Amino acid sequence: MSKPIYTFLPPGKPTSIKRKKPLGPELPNKRINVEENYRNQVSKEKENPNTHQLNTSIVSIFSALDNALVYYRAINNGEGSASFHHLQQSVEMQAKKSFTLESLETIINIWPDSFKISPVIILFNGTRIGSLSIDFPSKKFNLTTRLKQFRSYLESPPFNNINLKELIPKNPSKDNIYFSEKKKQAIQGLQKKTISTISSSPIDHKGLKYRQASLLERIRFKHTQNMQISSNFTHLAALQKLSNIIDCLFILLATYPSKSAFSISEVVTALTSSLKQPLSNSEIQHSLTVLANTFPEFCQIIKISNTLSAIKFHRNYKFAELKKNLELKQTEFQT
Repeated sequence: MSKPIYTFLPPGKPTSIKRKKPLGPELPNKRINVEENYRNQVSKEKENPNTHQLNTSIVSIFSALDNALVYYRAINNGEGSASFHHLQQSVEMQAKKSFTLESLETIINIWPDSFKISPVIILFNGTRIGSLSIDFPSKKFNLTTRLKQFRSYLESPPFNNINLKELIPKNPSKDNIYFSEKKKQAIQGLQKKTISTISSSPIDHKGLKYRQASLLERIRFKHTQNMQISSNFTHLAALQKLSNIIDCLFILLATYPSKSAFSISEVVTALTSSLKQPLSNSEIQHSLTVLANTFPEFCQIIKISNTLSAIKFHRNYKFAELKKNLELKQTEFQT
């Protein structure tokens, strides 16, 4: 007769196999929970790309608006606030996204105290329109801190919806047009001068006919004076472009030390790829003509045919001397 199996097992070991307890109805099913968590995670990942893209776009617009306001305050010596229409192009160029009133409304709804918004009347492209004045809430600010604070507000639900279109004035008029502080002071000073001259000068009926007869002469004189000012201004703008062009030309001469004459097309191609501020081919050719007319001892334009021209450089002219003479020419036209 064979022995039972438990006699072969080592002492101290249980002879029965412990079975796992079945999951009761009150215990959660782990497998089902894992699948549900995975489905929720996938659904969230499908929803997150749109919200993430929206958040990144609004953050880039907020940062670009901050930088545009800082630049506007810098060129105006920290005075005055900028309008929405004047900042729109600058913000779109920096953020690479469209900046509309809806974008500004989204920023204000996320963080109501981020900017000071007020209605204003401005002159834009020669017409008087209604707009919104945008400024920082305080004079002391830090762009990095503001950006971090704006990102923190993104995690919380937005505040009440604000409709900025209702704030824009619908009937622009002369009385409420917006001017900066400097312009306001200049207008007030001009008004005081005109009032003082009108009050101090009595009416002279005898000289009235002479004033009427010489009115046409005064208009002609003023027109010729304005023409001279405009021509000086355009020439000054052309001289200001020459500084960067001269730098690139001396680099071109250093690249080809044994060459003193180049074709105009060759020089234009070299300047197009090396200028800091991009200029068109016609603007570069006009600048080269101004350079040759202003400093003929440095370069000369030689016309070979109707379609072909060359420019010849005199290498004896030093770089520092040419830059100094250019600054003197600019100061002459400024004065």
